[in-house]
Formats: sequence, C-alpha cells, structure tokens
Amino acid sequence: MSRWKILSVVTAAVSVGVLVATLLPAASQVSGERFVLCEKNGDQDYETDIDNGRKGPSAGDVFIFSEPEFDKDGNHVGKVFGKGTILRLLDDDDGVSQLNVSINLKGGRLELQGSTKFSNFGGKLEFAVVGGTGKYAGRDGTATIADRKCPGFDNGDRVTIELT
Repeated sequence: MSRWKILSVVTAAVSVGVLVATLLPAASQVSGERFVLCEKNGDQDYETDIDNGRKGPSAGDVFIFSEPEFDKDGNHVGKVFGKGTILRLLDDDDGVSQLNVSINLKGGRLELQGSTKFSNFGGKLEFAVVGGTGKYAGRDGTATIADRKCPGFDNGDRVTIELT
C-alpha cells in the first residue's frame, strides 16, 4: 500500500469517526451520559492533505477535514472540524497520527484528542473528550469509534461517547 493511500485511509477513517462524534448531544433527541451516534457521509464533507515538502507521507504532514453532523434520524445537528498530523512513519504501511477535533453542536462544543497507528483504523479507536464549552463546559470522557454502520445508514461509523 502506498504512503498516500495510507494517508487517505487515515484521513477518511478519522473524518468518519469525528463526524459521528458530533451527533452526540445534538438536541433533545440524545440525553444521558452515554451516546451512540451514527455517521452519514455526504457531498458536504471536506478534506485536504498538506504535504510538508517531502515526497510521500512523512512526519509533519497534516490533513484537515470538516463535515456536517446528523443524528440517528438523519437530522443535521452540527459540524465537525479536525486536524491530524503525522508524527512518525513506522514502516511503508504504518505510522502514528495525532488528532485534534472540534465538534460544534447546538448549545456548545466538544473537543476530542488522541493519537493512534494507521493500522488501528478500520477497527475500534478510542479518543479522549478533553473538554467543552457551553452546556458541555467542564465535561470530559471518551469517544469510541467503530467501523460498524448504524441500522438505516448506508455508510459511516458508529461512535459511542461517554461523558463524565
């Protein structure tokens, strides 16, 4: 697998997971401390790669993304903005990325952060909810992203957010 394909897979997987996370507290449709969200890929998704100047993926390369977010019923509930940075390549097929994501929802924002190997994408990933604003101020927890789509969705990941 080429390095650019790996970067594309990482970008797509992160975008999917992060998008789903924004569905979290979207509206009164989701309540409680634990939320299961579903991704809905679409034509308003945006992503781009920023190369640090070396040919192919390398430490320092960045990928950015933004996507609208939807709840389990398909209602638009917010938008996600994120940035990933390649920290280190481990070999031709693997490396490590650091991810920072803002999930903008009605009533506030959640911030996610974490790092993972490229080879972990397509499975189950966990990221930290490191804080929030508005009605999410002072909240933290975890966001678990799995590559299983939710019933009724043609594509996308399932995200479980647990706030403390």
